Amino acid sequence: MIKLYQDIKFSYNPFSKEFITCGYLHSLNLQGKNFKEFIRGAIVGNKLYLRAFYPYNQDDIAEFTLNQLYSKSEKILKLYVRDLLRAIKKQYKIIPKSIIYNADEDLKGNGVY
Repeated sequence: MIKLYQDIKFSYNPFSKEFITCGYLHSLNLQGKNFKEFIRGAIVGNKLYLRAFYPYNQDDIAEFTLNQLYSKSEKILKLYVRDLLRAIKKQYKIIPKSIIYNADEDLKGNGVY
């Protein structure tokens, strides 16, 4: 039997491998840390939702369109998704069945911020 979990939020730094279980707002759990270095996501049901990830300075991405940023984000997220899935399995003892990349709007639609 597969256990379904609701609204598990986390932040993961793919560079340092730091995994942080988050509460209502990711920003509260990342105080004092470099926010842009963290992949932020949630597990709702058996799906892993990953927010757009841009580990760049704003000046470096200012000229990109949203579609270009999402394309870059998905490529970067896919580089780190195996390590992230291992961290999720270690932390929560679950393996999500599917992954939604750049899920900012999907998360808002599910009431997860």
